Amino acid sequence: MIEKEIKVLINESTYNQLKKSFNWQENIIQINHYYADNQNMLERMGISVRVREIGNEKLLQIKLPIRKENALHIKDEIEIPMTKIPNYLDDKVLHSIVGLSLKNIKRIGALKTERLIFDVSKSTKICLDKNSYLDCVDYEIEIEYINEIDKDLLACLSRFGFDFKSESKGKYSRFLARYFKNKESGNMTLSKESSVIFNGNVKSYSELSTDIDSIVSLLKRNDTNKCVLGIAMHRGHNLISAIFAAIQLKIPFVLLDVELPLDRLSRIVKSANITTILSAPDVDIEWNGFNKIYLNNINDSTELILFQKQLCEEYCRKYDNDIMYILFTSGSTGIPKGVEVLYDGFINFVDGVSEVIDFSPSRRIACFTTASFDIFFLESVMALLQGLTVVLANDEERTNPKLMAKLIQENEVDIIQMTPSRMQLLLNYDKDLSCLKKVKDILIGGEPFPLNLLQTLQQKTTARIYNMYGPTETTIWSTISNLTSKDRVDIGSPIKNTEIYIVDEHLQTLTDGKIGEICIAGKGLAKGYVGRNDLTVERFVYLPEQEIKVYRTGDMGRVLEDGNLEYLGRVDNQVKIRGYRIELEEIESYINQFEGIKQSIVAVLEKNDSEKVLEAFYTSEHDIDPSKISNFLSTKLPSYMIPIEYKHIKDFIQTENGKIDRKRIYECIELKADEIKSHPSNSNELTNIQKSIFQVIISNSTEKSTGFIMLDTSFANAGIDSISFIKTIVDLEEKFNIEFDDDMLYIGQFPAIRSMVEYVESKIQI
Repeated sequence: MIEKEIKVLINESTYNQLKKSFNWQENIIQINHYYADNQNMLERMGISVRVREIGNEKLLQIKLPIRKENALHIKDEIEIPMTKIPNYLDDKVLHSIVGLSLKNIKRIGALKTERLIFDVSKSTKICLDKNSYLDCVDYEIEIEYINEIDKDLLACLSRFGFDFKSESKGKYSRFLARYFKNKESGNMTLSKESSVIFNGNVKSYSELSTDIDSIVSLLKRNDTNKCVLGIAMHRGHNLISAIFAAIQLKIPFVLLDVELPLDRLSRIVKSANITTILSAPDVDIEWNGFNKIYLNNINDSTELILFQKQLCEEYCRKYDNDIMYILFTSGSTGIPKGVEVLYDGFINFVDGVSEVIDFSPSRRIACFTTASFDIFFLESVMALLQGLTVVLANDEERTNPKLMAKLIQENEVDIIQMTPSRMQLLLNYDKDLSCLKKVKDILIGGEPFPLNLLQTLQQKTTARIYNMYGPTETTIWSTISNLTSKDRVDIGSPIKNTEIYIVDEHLQTLTDGKIGEICIAGKGLAKGYVGRNDLTVERFVYLPEQEIKVYRTGDMGRVLEDGNLEYLGRVDNQVKIRGYRIELEEIESYINQFEGIKQSIVAVLEKNDSEKVLEAFYTSEHDIDPSKISNFLSTKLPSYMIPIEYKHIKDFIQTENGKIDRKRIYECIELKADEIKSHPSNSNELTNIQKSIFQVIISNSTEKSTGFIMLDTSFANAGIDSISFIKTIVDLEEKFNIEFDDDMLYIGQFPAIRSMVEYVESKIQI
């Protein structure tokens, strides 16, 4: 249809006057999801592309210009009904309509319009709009008509002080201008559609924005713009607000995990040259050398504390505000190393990931990751920039598979991101993965993705399954592979503005599927390591052939025939056995293919005569005949790569980030019944059912040498940590067909083994 419209931007005062002056007949909410191509060709040609959402109705609208006379816009509008809001538009649709062949027409954001409508006649109506988009609000009056405009109507409206002959850009053009301006300046703000759910409490965009503004004001008043800001808070709404306050002020920040030992935290504070720490009263840490300042409440219930050093200007180094955050990873010397991640890298990451995975505003993402692990930023910052609802798990929900499953189901989560180990933990509890029935996208990363886990997810879910790969030094994820319908595991292809090179030990590029070290180049490269120029020079290097700066990942890989990348383990997990160089993770990948095996780790065992042999540890539902595994491997690997010993274990110990802790592999070995050290007196005071409960509990113990385990032994002294505690609960629920109450799912509820024995017994009797 041919649409004629006159539109003029007005100020807020005029908007309020007009709002009171008419008996508006309709009040509707429109959400326009706007699309653009990489070259911005659509806007240059005057073509606007959007999906308009009103209630449950979704229409793809393409407006083609016919002519424009000052405020008068005459356009041909084409409408196509849609069932969902796509992240990308099929370029074939646009080609069929306007003859343009444009790739990567992607959704770039949404504009919300609160529209008041007054029907002047059958052919004319007035629309009064309040538009909210990106980080601004504007006001607009629009007259839509079919034939000729009513001159008396124009005269009437002109009394309010605006000119209908003035130039006025359309919503689409204004949105694009703001979008590209923000992009160029590196501006990152909450999307208007965003919200955060924590402990069942929802904070909307406006509430979060109020809290962010309060923190910004508090930080400004206390002169925090000279150095790096440490943020030491428990998980919750305030942590999110503090992060965005730092982003708004462009202060480089470090998320200080308050659960870490004080010694490690002190090392991080010193390494990053942190002179200001933002904290809260519920964080019981006294920072030596810092003065404590109690700040105002940021909301009705939360007070903040500022710890500051009184330092001379020479000591207080000003950081380049191109640095967004510094994230600390483990160092080989025991000293944590801080990676300086740039705003440009993060913005590119957001754009690159959203080109592949649907991050539409209507969606919900679970945030299970600890804040000190970089993928936390995808689940929180990126999600909120894109307008998603973030379902932020508390510490119990983050680690307990029962609560994890409950959180996903009750909040109707669309997207989850997990390490393979954490997904396996969830699978151990919910064997049918019923909690993932409504999940649309599963992101797996952080460690090698076992083929059998992929097959399980393919069989038991309808979700799209992605394998994510990338080190912290190249800004979270650098490559993505959609494995939904694949029968093998690869790490896919790089995101936008990212290049992958496979090199030999001399940094010469390798082709034709040859195995070498994976090097990454592009916008995602971090600045380097804070205060560690030696390490920066070692890891961030130039390829001699191309003079391209790359990060040496220390990962081995190759390019497959279809162009996708295959990950083949760590350079530092290479070992030599009988003169042969062996990749331990290559062996693990084949063991994981054996039917029934969930995960595996291969380690080098040194015999008394200094002979080195390979030893395999695996998880499965039951013991597997070692000869069967060995025979299977003999069809895949040379003899020198086949382990001589196989140990079945219950589960691997995980790090805080949800990865397998290779350093604690020997703590995972299951104790046989006759190896369990329990005090003889236990037998005298326990009933048969209590003995059975006791045996299940201590079977999860990693304690092997420091005395007897008694009823009054604490879980810590019995060698049961928070992870093995969760496994203990799962075992008890399965063996005795009981269900632990939600408030009894964390270790602090049981001061000793006796209390759990009594609790389980009471459940059995019920």
